[in-house]
Amino acid sequence: MIRKDRKMEDIGEILATLQVCDSLHVAFSDGEYPYVLPFSYGVDYEDGHFVFYIHTDQKGKKNDLIEKNPHVSIEADIVYDYYPVGGKYISCSYASVVGKGTIETVEKDEYDHAMDLIVLHYGYEGFSYDKELIRTFTIYKITLDSYSGRCHYKIDEQSF
Repeated sequence: MIRKDRKMEDIGEILATLQVCDSLHVAFSDGEYPYVLPFSYGVDYEDGHFVFYIHTDQKGKKNDLIEKNPHVSIEADIVYDYYPVGGKYISCSYASVVGKGTIETVEKDEYDHAMDLIVLHYGYEGFSYDKELIRTFTIYKITLDSYSGRCHYKIDEQSF
């Protein structure tokens, strides 16, 4: 990381960022190139690790890739504002998190916890979702082994 002044190190700040991002981009190993998909997600901080829950169909390319290699990378970001700086260029206020970890299938008895976090993430805490329908999906848990957060916020006077 070149700009050390933009690094986020506080767990609470990183979790707060992850709680306002719209989607989680997950990169799966797929031979020569990664296979990247966006997901709706829920996030938590458990036992010293950031943990994400995503749901998907029971079959598909991503499921096959997960079976072959459970190592994934993630990215989530939010752009708050674009603004001109001194009439010379345009900058933006943003926050982002990237990380590496492993993905595993969630057991059916843990689906309620995972779905509660997902619906909470999108502002529907306590939503009564169709539990029978949800059990036809596959829910995955991603546990990060490493992560990095960055942020930049607009300030009134910037000198570069």
